[in-house]
Formats: sequence, structure tokens, C-alpha cells
Amino acid sequence: MKQIPILVLMLFAIVKSYSQDYLISFAGEGASTTIDSVVAENLTKNTSATIPGGDQLKLEVVLSAINSLNNDDNTLHIYPNPAEKYSIIEFYAVKGGWTAIEVFDLSGKLLAQTRSSLECGKHSYTISGLSSGVYTVVVKTRDNNYTKKLICQSDNKRDIKISYNGVSGEINSPVLNKLKSTNDEISMQYTEGDILKLTGISGIYSTIYMDIPTSSKTIIFTFVSCTDADTNHYPVVTIGEQTWMAMNLKTIRYNNLDTIETTTPDTLDIYGESTPNYQWTYKGYENKVPTYGRLYTWYAVTDDRNVCPIGWHVPANDEWTILTTYLGGEDVAGGKLKETGTTNWFSPNTDATNETGFTALPGGTRNATGPFEYIGDSGTWWSSTENETVTGDAWLLHLMFDWSGVSNPSFSESNGLSVRCVMD
Repeated sequence: MKQIPILVLMLFAIVKSYSQDYLISFAGEGASTTIDSVVAENLTKNTSATIPGGDQLKLEVVLSAINSLNNDDNTLHIYPNPAEKYSIIEFYAVKGGWTAIEVFDLSGKLLAQTRSSLECGKHSYTISGLSSGVYTVVVKTRDNNYTKKLICQSDNKRDIKISYNGVSGEINSPVLNKLKSTNDEISMQYTEGDILKLTGISGIYSTIYMDIPTSSKTIIFTFVSCTDADTNHYPVVTIGEQTWMAMNLKTIRYNNLDTIETTTPDTLDIYGESTPNYQWTYKGYENKVPTYGRLYTWYAVTDDRNVCPIGWHVPANDEWTILTTYLGGEDVAGGKLKETGTTNWFSPNTDATNETGFTALPGGTRNATGPFEYIGDSGTWWSSTENETVTGDAWLLHLMFDWSGVSNPSFSESNGLSVRCVMD
């Protein structure tokens, strides 16, 4: 019996494993059933794409061993992919001029190419004659190079041919310079196991859905109201049985519209006050509020007038415990809660995956005696639960930039800390 070479079997296994792109559709329920847009973030690759309402996200599964030269997925489209006998290439030439189409194998060997002078517009080519394997298709225009992976599952014995199909019109608007596929799909590179953070937006509502896709599917965003007394709208995320704000609180009003006072100066020593109901921006920098939120005393966040949006509350210490237990315990929960990267956290931001979508941010603290400290270094969030054995202290959740875990200490209730609300 004729034996099949091991290399062919390995290549077939690779192609088989990565032969299916995933189409992700979106729908809404709850406070809204419409989708205005979806922001898709690949937290593993640190890439993102915005999908307009009604469109689909096409996850183009690629081999992690192959690096794209310039993966501008909104400009070059190849279909069908995987191919049987042929594939169609579509792209926009923003400016007229010479354009080259090139096909490479896994080793980087040039297998076929063509060169044409094209006018401005949407152009189409057909590639045929490919045998089973994984290929890189490169389009070189006057201004840009675009590249995509093409998988073929047929066993052609013919020479590879690149044929021009024609042009379908000129671009009349800069908006059209970014091409959507013929099926209203926005493409994004994806490797099996990548963590996706998908934020569905519908008017004032914003819901986060975390996923590691393994197939095509429809994702349903459950929209709920999360708007504070200052009409700040917060994204929300469900983790286990709890639904949390996915951003630090930033209101300066209680739900009855009373103002939460601050101090003058912002470094005033308030340690001797009996019930200091205050809030501050970190060192008075208002431009930090959109990212890190505000810092509140425990007295402010447990006031009966409620700092949280209607239908939400400051979590009790037991509710923080439920969250960290669900995530595998205090030793590992921090990495799963922290925003990835070092834009807002100090390096190394140990083990941060944000696989929960909680997007914990290090807003620092305001000491009762006046100093502001630790922004970028650590994040601390109040619970509503007092320490029964230490008068004037309350429990909190604490995360750090150089640790994957969480701690659960108690601080003076006159300190200023961040707040995350949980849904009633």
C-alpha cells in the first residue's frame, strides 16, 4: 500500500484544524433589543475592531506560527476561505497605479504573481490551481501592502493562476476606503484560544461579553440600566451570578441629586472628622476621572442617599468573596480581574488577562491625612462592611501591579478609595 508522507499528514492536520473561520452574529435583549455597534477586542493579540449594528464579526482563524506582514483585515477579502478549487480576492485601490498580487507558501517561497496598472476602485481577482496547504496572499498597491492567509483543501495538480475579474466602481468617499465584505462582515485575525472582549452598545446601554470562540454563534447582549445621578453611563459585565459595573464610579451626586462634597484644599487632613462624606479626583486631575473614576470615603459610599445607580449598590464584603471564590480564589483572582497591558497599570502587571471583563484599574488612594498615593500601582475598592474588631475600619478589595492575587484588608473609613457597584 502506498504510504502518505508524514509532512503531508502534518499539513493536512494543520489545515483541518484551522479550516473553519467563525461568523459571530449579535442580538440584544432586556432594556434594548437593538445593537448600535459592537467593539471587539482580542485581549491576547491586543487588536480590536468595531462592528456596526446588523453586521457580523468574521474571525479568520490563522496559524500562530505565521506572522502577517500587515494585517489590515478591513481592506483585503478572500472568499471562499478555505478554498476547494478557487478563491476570489477583493480589495480597494484607493489611488490608481501599479498593483502586484503575490502568493507564497509556508516557507515563504513565491509561487505565483501578477502585476497590473489599476484604476481607483474595488477590484476582483481569482486564484486557482492551488493544492492542499496554507498560503499567504499579498496585495501591494501604490500606498499599502495587504496580506491574508488562504487555506486550500483540494488536491489540484495544475499550475497556480491569478486572473483579473474586473473593477466594480470608484470610491467617492473616504468612508469607503475601508472595505466591508459582501456579506456585511468585519474581519478580525483569531487564533484558537484567544480571549475576546465584546462590548455591545445600544444607546445609553453597554454590556460586555467575554468569549473564547470555538465555532460560529450568535451572542446575545443583555442590556440593563446603569446610569448614575450625573448621567454617567457605565458598561456592565456578568461574572458568575453577579452583574458588575465594568468601570470605576465617577459621580459627584447621590441619587437624590445632593452633591457629594470635596475638601479645600484637596489634601486637607480629615482624620479627626467623625463622618467625613467626601469624594476627590486623584490630586485634582479631572482628566484622570474618565479612566480611573473618583475616590470616595466609606462614609460617602454607605450614605443612605446612595452613590450607585438606581438598582445597584456598593458590594458587601461577602459579595467580593463570592466573586473571588468564583474566579478560583484569592491567589489567582487578581490577574483575571485586571485590565491587560501597561497603559494604565505599572509594569509588569503580573498575570493580567481580564478574562472576566471586569477591567480593574489602579485608581490609587487618598489618605485620610491628605496625601494621594499609588495610582497605577494598586486598585482598592470599598465594601459596605465594617471591620467589627477595628473601630473606624471597613473591608475592601485590593489588587496590585506585581501580583496575580487579591487581598482583603481593612482601611480607615476616612480614606478615599475607588468604588464598583454590583446590581441588586
